[in-house]
Amino acid sequence: MEHFNPVQCLICVFLWCLGNYFTSADNLQNTGHECHRVQREFLHRKIGPVDLVPNNPVFDGDISVCNSFTDSSKKSCCTRQSELKYITASEKYLTDSVRTKNGYLKKLIMDHITQYRERILGLIHLAKNKTGALLTELYNIPPSEHNPIVEEFYTEVEKYMKQKNVRLFGAVATFFDKLFPAVYKNTLNDGTVMILTEEHRKCLQENRQELSPPAFGYLPYNISQVLNRGLSVPKTYLDVLALIVEAVNTTDHVIINEQCKHQVTKLQYCSHCQGHVEVKPCKKFCLQTLRGCLGQLSILTPEWEGLIRSLVKLDGGMSRGYEVEKVLENLDRQVDSAVLQAMSNEHLIDRQIKQLCKFPVTTKPTNDNQDSKTPATNKDHYVRKKKRSIGGELYDQVLEVMKELLNSQKMYNTIAGDICRQEIFYDQDRNSQQCWNGTAVGRYNGQVDDLQTMMKGEIYVDPKMSALKDKLAHMRLNLMTKYSGQEPSMQSDDETIFGYASGNNWGDNPGYTLKDDEDFDNASGMGSGDSYASGDDSEEATIKPHQPPYTHDHQPGKKPPKPDNAAPSIGRISVTITTTLTLVTMFCVGILS
Repeated sequence: MEHFNPVQCLICVFLWCLGNYFTSADNLQNTGHECHRVQREFLHRKIGPVDLVPNNPVFDGDISVCNSFTDSSKKSCCTRQSELKYITASEKYLTDSVRTKNGYLKKLIMDHITQYRERILGLIHLAKNKTGALLTELYNIPPSEHNPIVEEFYTEVEKYMKQKNVRLFGAVATFFDKLFPAVYKNTLNDGTVMILTEEHRKCLQENRQELSPPAFGYLPYNISQVLNRGLSVPKTYLDVLALIVEAVNTTDHVIINEQCKHQVTKLQYCSHCQGHVEVKPCKKFCLQTLRGCLGQLSILTPEWEGLIRSLVKLDGGMSRGYEVEKVLENLDRQVDSAVLQAMSNEHLIDRQIKQLCKFPVTTKPTNDNQDSKTPATNKDHYVRKKKRSIGGELYDQVLEVMKELLNSQKMYNTIAGDICRQEIFYDQDRNSQQCWNGTAVGRYNGQVDDLQTMMKGEIYVDPKMSALKDKLAHMRLNLMTKYSGQEPSMQSDDETIFGYASGNNWGDNPGYTLKDDEDFDNASGMGSGDSYASGDDSEEATIKPHQPPYTHDHQPGKKPPKPDNAAPSIGRISVTITTTLTLVTMFCVGILS
């Protein structure tokens, strides 16, 4: 029996391993694959379970995207199972690329919407507190009498800004109807009315607009105009921003059809089948593939551009004569003017109210009690603080959003180019010989069509894109119609509605359509009491009073007749007579000369 020779044993093992090495190397040389690197990349990119990638190159006749070999000697590091994972990963890659491209703009706008809305609501809350302080400190109205009324009114204003179905004209009318009993009891009567029964309170509310002259003049009407104009712009601004976010969300979830998925798989992952895990795709190959896949987004561009240009003109409602800041900052002053208007006619109002509501005749209190009711002594103690509530940081945010939106006007036309421009993922040398061209490592010789050429052909369009295009067009048309640079037009019966209708009915007929966002500077005082309300505040947001006709000899309890639109007014008759006399004079002078 021969002795065991360890040296011979080691030599045999070495020769066996060397033979296996050359056999494997020969196979890899024939196929050009290194599957362990593909497995590592498959795992690193989280494409799927690593066991779907074979340890050694194999032939799988079911592969249809990355190759369609019929020759069983053509082996690769891909199987049908791994190819299906690559197709799924390709869809995810494309949607993630679109979301990443849109991500900054989307986050910027969403954060801005939140901050802008919170700022407006903060201004409304501040205006509510200032109005309550005004009624308490200046007009001696107990908080228990005005707090619920003020709270209800400003809650309606908040609802309006939160996209609720609120009519500002109706909210203002109801506010003054409900406030009138408290103002009458504490300010307007001759001192004989100290307590209001529920019946008298209801009577005062119902007859507030029946008085001649009106209790608060035309200030409620004017306040409604200013409030509607001041808040409609930021509300529309928020509406458009919300639609832009919706547009970005919709494009983030655009449907990728099967053909597109296969093309992106060839672009991104088919090189792995041949072991080229580190080779970048050719840029021209990327452009041709992604322009074809994302060309459907370009149908949004015309409406997207138009909507952004219209939004920039709104400018968040902060660069016009009636920006929201001034309107809300001065709202308590307009309420002040309305009460002062009522005080200027307090004797007429008191006499009519006692007839209409049948107050019992009582003895007038002593001067001490009366003096406690007069608000004049408190005027010097009610200090209004002037402070810009919007501006600075928030205004800078508006400008930043506008800048980003202007830069994004062509984003849906250029998104493919932006993705392919990433050097870390794509070879930027258009003539490179070392990039993946879809079938091998080498120069991409395919034709790169521009977007316009592609759009002339048949490009799949997700139905959601068509619906989104219609939404953008509809919003753009609304902006063009609503903010056309013309003076706001009133309905023919607006004056009668606002001057005399019951506050309970105003919510159904606001009688006013805002069509202007720019020409807010043709304003004058708010009526009687303006010298106190305005002071030296040149920034106060007011509007020229629009006064419905009434006569001082109007009988209490009877509604003034509606103006006959067909009948010529005194003003029109005067203008006609003046014009006629002028023409006759010119004619006579011509004859004499």
